[in-house]
Amino acid sequence: ITAAKMSSQLILRKSTDAAVQKLAVRIEENMDRADRMIQDLLDVSMVKAGHRLSVKRGQCDVAEIAQRVVEDLSLIHGDRFEVLA
Repeated sequence: ITAAKMSSQLILRKSTDAAVQKLAVRIEENMDRADRMIQDLLDVSMVKAGHRLSVKRGQCDVAEIAQRVVEDLSLIHGDRFEVLA
């Protein structure tokens, strides 16, 4: 994950093409998401082992989250999805 993030950051610094930079940002965001999923799996392992977890609550923008999911799906499936919020 770290190597992929470093590569995307290098692409961001070296490339002047807007489309390439947009894809590099997407790669970095997805690597961050993968890292969070790995951390979540480690948390599950800790809970199964009998340890407690601390929970941090906070506000989030559900429309923004849905829009990001649609953008990711659009790369794979085309423009078949739309968020109305």
